[in-house]
Amino acid sequence: MQRLELAEDRPELEAAIWAADKFCGVSHRFLAVICSKLEAMIMSPSISPDVRTQLIRILRHMYVDFTMLKKALSICMNMLNLDPPIEEDQLKVVLSTIASLSKHSFLNRTEHISLLISYASKDYGQDLMCQVLHDLILMQDAQAMLSSLDVLNLMKIGCEVLQSGSYFLKYTYGRCFLILLRKNEPAFQTIVGSSDPACHQQFKEFIGAIHNVLFSESNRLQISSMIQYIAMLNIILSTLRYCGNSVVDEQTMMDTEEKMYRYLNMATESLVMAPYTNHRKVTLSVGAENIPQDFEYMLGTMEAANDKNIDNPIVCIPLIRLILRLCMDTSAEATIMVVEDCFGKIKQFGGWNETEGKFTKNQSHLWDIAKIAGQCKNFEIMYEVLSGIAGEVETEASDCWVQAMIKLSRSEFLISSGIDKSSPDYGTARALLNKAIEDQVRFQTLMKAFSTMNEPRLFPCWYIQLRTEMLTLIKNTITIIVDSQEVHNNPQNVNSLYIRIERKIMSCAKDWLKLASRYQLLRKTIYNTDRQTAQLIDEFQIIALTFGYSLSSMKRSTMTFTHPALIPLFEDVSMMDEGMEVSKTARSLSIQVLRETDDWEKVPDMELAQRIDMSVEPSLEELQPITLGSDSVEVMVIKFEGIVQRNRCKGQIMKATKADIVCFTTSQQISNIGDQMQALMIYDNPVMALEDLGLSACLLHPPTSYQANIVNNYFSTMGLIHLPRSKKVAEDTGSKRPTSVVWVNVLVRLVDDLDRVWITGPRY
Repeated sequence: MQRLELAEDRPELEAAIWAADKFCGVSHRFLAVICSKLEAMIMSPSISPDVRTQLIRILRHMYVDFTMLKKALSICMNMLNLDPPIEEDQLKVVLSTIASLSKHSFLNRTEHISLLISYASKDYGQDLMCQVLHDLILMQDAQAMLSSLDVLNLMKIGCEVLQSGSYFLKYTYGRCFLILLRKNEPAFQTIVGSSDPACHQQFKEFIGAIHNVLFSESNRLQISSMIQYIAMLNIILSTLRYCGNSVVDEQTMMDTEEKMYRYLNMATESLVMAPYTNHRKVTLSVGAENIPQDFEYMLGTMEAANDKNIDNPIVCIPLIRLILRLCMDTSAEATIMVVEDCFGKIKQFGGWNETEGKFTKNQSHLWDIAKIAGQCKNFEIMYEVLSGIAGEVETEASDCWVQAMIKLSRSEFLISSGIDKSSPDYGTARALLNKAIEDQVRFQTLMKAFSTMNEPRLFPCWYIQLRTEMLTLIKNTITIIVDSQEVHNNPQNVNSLYIRIERKIMSCAKDWLKLASRYQLLRKTIYNTDRQTAQLIDEFQIIALTFGYSLSSMKRSTMTFTHPALIPLFEDVSMMDEGMEVSKTARSLSIQVLRETDDWEKVPDMELAQRIDMSVEPSLEELQPITLGSDSVEVMVIKFEGIVQRNRCKGQIMKATKADIVCFTTSQQISNIGDQMQALMIYDNPVMALEDLGLSACLLHPPTSYQANIVNNYFSTMGLIHLPRSKKVAEDTGSKRPTSVVWVNVLVRLVDDLDRVWITGPRY
């Protein structure tokens, strides 16, 4: 408050107002002079209107103390009585402040509601009316009661709004009045039971206005607004019957119900209900017997749509979305029939040219349909639609993107529908896997056009990279199965064949375990994601570990490995009943495979049943290398400091408390060794990773770890860099000391409140 009075420039003044508002928002006690100081500044003629508006907003927090509440309300009421009147923007803020204060107090709440309704009835414009309606909804959350006069005034306002208001204003009014009707039935019943002809006339005009808006909204496809007004009419009709119905005659009530039913039929015949047909979430709040209670009625009448409506994107796209979502929960036979009908509608919508095999119109909307099909796991529709719009895009970059999506959708379609998982033919499975792998490799090549080594790698690209590796290993596992069958068919060459198979088993098991470590690494890089995505990555790691363990457990294999992630699964294996039905989850399928490591016909099907749909980017950032040159320095002091960017998202599972900084030196640049995933694996464990690659000599000094607490998103600590000595050259040669180039590599890990470690990007 002192900075408010002493501020010399505009930024300082606004910063002080912002800080005061935040402090008041979390305070339960206030100094008595606060309101007086605010009132003096608000009423000061030297304050600009926008600053005065910001100061008024602070008053909404003064509801904890009764004295402060009265003072804040008094300031707001004085603002309304100023001469000349305040501007409309300030008026909206003052009325909202009054509503916010009244919500937390019973002090003159009825008078404040009447005040808001009176301002809504004045000719201040639709913006102020919308704001007042929102404030009334806010006050109804506190169980504020309306008088019968307030209800009549709202009906009068409603007749004007429903006749000439904007769509948003009509929708807001319908939502507000519906809430008021449900929470203020006594006031409504008082009006119905009144003998005043003016009240009855207002009732009739209001019902007629609702009839008109229902007709117009059904023609304009505004279904959400229709639902509100239908529910409103049903409450009105129910109240009329309950109170004896002295307002309108019985024929008018029957006509009203018949019109509601007819308007709903008009809507369903035009398929305008398609965007809202998730009947499990949306229910019509109606009371008449001839009005459907939920959207089952809408679903049953959708096929009665006229063919001309399918050309409208407002109708076609929600209809396709609905059909594809329904296919996700139906049998395979039913899905095939629905997909054929769905693709017929898509061809009609896109103007399919049978000769050229291309769509001739609505290509941009077809792209949206392709994305919807991918989200619904229907890759056949996605592939067919994308193939039909390929070549029709304007830029080369867009064509590259479409071609990449075509390759991805075709590979997923081959995997999901081309292999019979109940009794797979290994020859067909290997051929389809080869085609799917080729498409995914092509997808990765096309996606390189949108990223470089100096930019973050998109998480979907990393996921497809690991998925391609997994499909390759599944194909190799199938090859081992085929070779095992060959051993049984050729007993005369059993020794040589066993040796060959054993080598393949050893190599394949090692590759599976390596893939599991890559999934584990990827899991640690997506710390800013939700639990479901993290759980899916964990399942893929378990799948890879299960394959690796099962391969290493085959006969004549001396390689054994038990990963900690598999230990809980072994406990479940021992407890699992032989006849227990296995659910189609990664955990249960892994348990089943561990129980039957010799039954290899079930192994290749496990990963094929998994689906994942993610678009999360890992927090990986690569910077240009820093070259350090030195002739005599062997140890250098380095300061590590940084800011942790906390990108909050729903369901986030990590709260960083410490920064774990790993520093080591190498003789060559790590980013040049393999792909980005391989480089990150080197940073995570440089000694083991470089040893596996045969590059142990490039590690000049083993990694050193430093920890720093994260305070206000900032961390800082000091460390040492050990530089290698340059090789001495004989003095009699007269040559200069050669230059040594040392790469200083820094990896920052984040440690959360559960002592779990998460990987961020490396720094060179």
